[in-house]
Amino acid sequence: MGLAWEASHVGWNTLVGFDDSDAAGWTNAISVVHPTEPFIRFWVDGTETAGSSPAYFRKVFNIPGSPTGGFLDFVVDDDAKLYVNGHLVIDDSNSLANFFTGVDVSQWLKSGVNLIAVKAQDQQGAQSISGQLNVTFVPEPGSATIAAAGLLAAACIRQKRTRSRQPAA
Repeated sequence: MGLAWEASHVGWNTLVGFDDSDAAGWTNAISVVHPTEPFIRFWVDGTETAGSSPAYFRKVFNIPGSPTGGFLDFVVDDDAKLYVNGHLVIDDSNSLANFFTGVDVSQWLKSGVNLIAVKAQDQQGAQSISGQLNVTFVPEPGSATIAAAGLLAAACIRQKRTRSRQPAA
């Protein structure tokens, strides 16, 4: 299901201006409470043990200055492709839950509007993603401080539900 959807929705993972509105079928991701860290995880629908797969997520965010660093922590169950401004940063396809910590994405960040896009695929059982991007930047002229921003907040992640369902294990 995913490849056909991607072929007919070119730009979901590369274009900041791609239509991820409610009218286009995108909604905010749901949070799932989990007994181990990270305690709050996200998916497109369902519960911790059953949900649509593949799932597509997008987060458009602004960096109000010149980025000096960007490090990503990302957890996915099971597989994912994660893009920063159209660049494939994580390509995980081993059918296992994986933790990526301290992934340096600095070279793909820019001043102004940025995009993180994720295609997540659950192979069996529980599914979830969780992530945090920590960005340091020198603010636009007028402020002399160095700032940091944590991104990928649950209420702001836009996701696309697909129609296929992954059977529960």
